Amino acid sequence: MVFDLSIFNEENFPRNLESVYNNQYGWFYEELKRAIIVGEWGGKCNDKDWIVQDRLSTWLEENCMTDAFWWALNPGSADTEGLLNDEWNNYSHRKMTFVNKLQPKPTK
Repeated sequence: MVFDLSIFNEENFPRNLESVYNNQYGWFYEELKRAIIVGEWGGKCNDKDWIVQDRLSTWLEENCMTDAFWWALNPGSADTEGLLNDEWNNYSHRKMTFVNKLQPKPTK
């Protein structure tokens, strides 16, 4: 989570996230009838951010929007810390949980 939005602090968090995703992204397919590729998503995957990433990856999978790019690859990304470690020779197994959840199931 790069920015702590008010929706992450509502009483019904994280149950409110599905409606947020539907309002922000869900209408694209219904309106355009085209495949959707998420340009980037990701985060540090700690605490509340883990919940947000888990809910988003589940929502993307359920809505057949599994073609996506994780932000960021490089470990120097201050806001998300990147997928790779500081030595660039290994990756975050925790973050790969979400990447692996989506990538074996490409958008049809």
